[in-house]
Amino acid sequence: MQIKLQMQEEAESQLDKELEAILGRAVTMEDLEALYLQDLKLLGVIEAGLENKIGKFRQLLAARYVQKAWRGYVARKLVKRKKAQMKEFMLKHGAFIGKNKKFRERRAALIIAKKWKEYQARKKANVADKAPQQIQATSQSLPKQSVAEKKNFWKELSQE
Repeated sequence: MQIKLQMQEEAESQLDKELEAILGRAVTMEDLEALYLQDLKLLGVIEAGLENKIGKFRQLLAARYVQKAWRGYVARKLVKRKKAQMKEFMLKHGAFIGKNKKFRERRAALIIAKKWKEYQARKKANVADKAPQQIQATSQSLPKQSVAEKKNFWKELSQE
């Protein structure tokens, strides 16, 4: 312990000699206070620089948060608009929108009946053994509905 103390005293005396050589006179308490004040100013400048960095970091985080909120807002607005367009399209073209169980069951039954009738017609005509031209003729011979008739049918079905 005494060796460390002795080494520190030697280092201080060496420092005093160097300062005397630089200043040309012995170092006084006033000189030390002036050096201390300069160190404080330097530390203040360093801390101000850190404050700027922290302030810039805060601004960066705030900007990212604002951008994130804006992108979310725009995305929600876009989804809302797309849903409205989809609903308008479905209403305009008479497509199935509702979640009415009865309506879905009727629609499913009609689709199944249609496919069954097509299958029976193909089976009856023995389509598998005939040429492709006859296949086309058979599918064209099935009764067709106009677009207006289909729309009216689906409107009537959805109103029930």
